Amino acid sequence: MRFVVVMVPEPEVGGFSVSVRSLPGSVTQGETVEDCLLRARNAIEVSLTGETSASPRAAGVDPGTIVDVVDVPTGRPA
Repeated sequence: MRFVVVMVPEPEVGGFSVSVRSLPGSVTQGETVEDCLLRARNAIEVSLTGETSASPRAAGVDPGTIVDVVDVPTGRPA
């Protein structure tokens, strides 16, 4: 399964707040992008290990759903 991981910079404390929107309650934080992705993967695995309030079935997410991220340039080429 694929999940969108949202990392929001926290300038006052440093690092990032991290959430997985399709898994309510799957939140974490990290100092670097790499650290955030590792922690997010761990949070997702914990959420998917058994039926918890944050698991896909409880959240109404079809486990067969595929989510991907698309990069879109913000400016036109010169």
